[in-house]
Amino acid sequence: MLSWLLEENIVSFVTIVAERVGYSADEWDTDAVKFGLDGTSESGGRWYEYPLTGRSTLVLSYARGRNGTVLVRGEVPGPLEAIVIAVLCILQVHCAEGVTEGVEALIMRAFGTNTRPEWLLRRTMQEYQSGPYEYDRILKALSGKRWQDLVRGTNRPPFNDDLYFLSEVSLQYFYPAYLVAALKDWDASWVEQIDRMEYEGWVSMPASATPLQRELQLFVLRVLGARPDAPAAF
Repeated sequence: MLSWLLEENIVSFVTIVAERVGYSADEWDTDAVKFGLDGTSESGGRWYEYPLTGRSTLVLSYARGRNGTVLVRGEVPGPLEAIVIAVLCILQVHCAEGVTEGVEALIMRAFGTNTRPEWLLRRTMQEYQSGPYEYDRILKALSGKRWQDLVRGTNRPPFNDDLYFLSEVSLQYFYPAYLVAALKDWDASWVEQIDRMEYEGWVSMPASATPLQRELQLFVLRVLGARPDAPAAF
């Protein structure tokens, strides 16, 4: 594996990938990698190697590249490789606090091919026709809309108890809009609402979610301070 990230994100990278192998990295580890970069050079062939050992051992080598980047290489075991590559993709575009356009765009691409369900509610058509007015309210809010439409410009997705009436497949489809809204507004209250959706059993990431989709979800929760120790999956 050979990839790269922005050097300003090296501490985040070491911390996150350590968690993915079941190891809790501390300042000793992050400082070792930060200061180990001194004197490295991809063009000069000088790399700094650092192991992380938890449930498995991950040995990666680092070298400074051009334009504020760090190259990362190593043999990554099994399914962990896709997770590490996903984390690197995020840290290639994540910038200083409050500058989130890169991650927002990555969410749009990563979830962009998800298919919108034809029927949005938990209930059947017959149950809907005899159901409470909240059905109409949530259907009106989402009628004819893709999840991307809910976060264009100043648009924001609906968030109230009416979401309970959506099927889990529908909530999974619209879920990325809530991640983008949290970043656009830089507001942890969105994350609290996202947590509520999960903990009350309204929605969870589907089994078919890609490593990049899962890592984007966890990253949004992390940067907004809701889950600094977010695990690899729910």
